[in-house]
Amino acid sequence: MYNKIGNIISFALSGVRLNDSQSGFRAFSRCALDKIEITMPNYEFWIEVNREVSQKSLRVKEVPIGVVYSEYSKSKGQSFSVGIDTLFRLIVRSLMR
Repeated sequence: MYNKIGNIISFALSGVRLNDSQSGFRAFSRCALDKIEITMPNYEFWIEVNREVSQKSLRVKEVPIGVVYSEYSKSKGQSFSVGIDTLFRLIVRSLMR
């Protein structure tokens, strides 16, 4: 459920529609890397990447992957409160642009 909410928020803030905007697994061409400018830290990073992709008219191709979360990875910050905090920071930073 949180992933779907993340996908909706990511689309609303970046204009890029993805099935899994939060996985963090990405591959870029050299040309794309030269064009993308990142300033945001933490989880906000990927939405900024998506916004850059949209603004610079870069192509996106999704390749489905399987994700298995361990107890360790879950303990590193995947929670509702972290999601709310990230959303707040994204909105503030988006308004500051």
